[in-house]
Amino acid sequence: MEEITKCEIISTLRGHSDFLYCLAISPDGQTLFSASRDKTIKVWHLQSGEELRTLRGHESLVFDLVISSNGQMLVSGSSDETIKVWDVHRGEEIITIRGHKGRVNALALSPDGQTLVSTSMDKTIKIWHLKTGQEIRTFSHNSSYVHDLTISPDGQTLVSGGKAKTIKIWNLLTGQEIRTLIGHTNDIDSVAISPDGQTLASGGWDETIKLWHLASGQEIRTIPCGFLGTVHCATFSPDGQTIASGHKDGTIRFWQVKTGTQLFELGEHSDGVNCVVFSPDGKRLASCALWDKTIKIWKLQ
Repeated sequence: MEEITKCEIISTLRGHSDFLYCLAISPDGQTLFSASRDKTIKVWHLQSGEELRTLRGHESLVFDLVISSNGQMLVSGSSDETIKVWDVHRGEEIITIRGHKGRVNALALSPDGQTLVSTSMDKTIKIWHLKTGQEIRTFSHNSSYVHDLTISPDGQTLVSGGKAKTIKIWNLLTGQEIRTLIGHTNDIDSVAISPDGQTLASGGWDETIKLWHLASGQEIRTIPCGFLGTVHCATFSPDGQTIASGHKDGTIRFWQVKTGTQLFELGEHSDGVNCVVFSPDGKRLASCALWDKTIKIWKLQ
């Protein structure tokens, strides 16, 4: 994939009746999933924008979504303190996982689809066997709230970031902490690992994106995002050359990973952008903002 030089909006999706929190795109790039405070998950055809179905079952807002690498299972976390696993093709709930004592803030799924990681307002991180819902272990990030989780492409490393202003690197297989990364001066909302597993990106309320060498924990660079540049989300493009980030001021910004240079920004949302996700081929980007209740689909060139 060549460097992204421009982006145009191709559709705006409406259907949720309340705030939007999270999006996910299937591995084949055909299907988009959205999570909302209206307690539902909506399933959309990415290319046409057609709403395909609505998944109901949570008793409170749905805060996060992840999809398995084979595209067969969708996992959702909610303020009702549960995690639900859904059969994507049938649109049916497979299992409900209980154990947290607070809103489920973030989810991460191992590349092999066997291991699920969750974090909650109960200040715990839990590791589960996805298919059975059995809890494997529980641990804590400085006894503080964790806002985001991500797992390395090789499935061996877990990263958590949150209210303690720190990032922790964990051995996913053992649950042992490897190191703590210190550098942010406020809460961290987003952590993401590059497709090659080499680089970690983090962003948050100090209005910066930081890039780190994942294996060593060494900071590579800090990208300042300016006034009202609070970073609610940041994600790597499929080729790892670009980061797209969503900000408090309603903008989506694109950054060159190699240099930290801002390529361009988009400003179609009327509120802070809290989720951006690339299609697997890197030709589409989906975004949502909390208050405007819309999903925007962008064509990348």
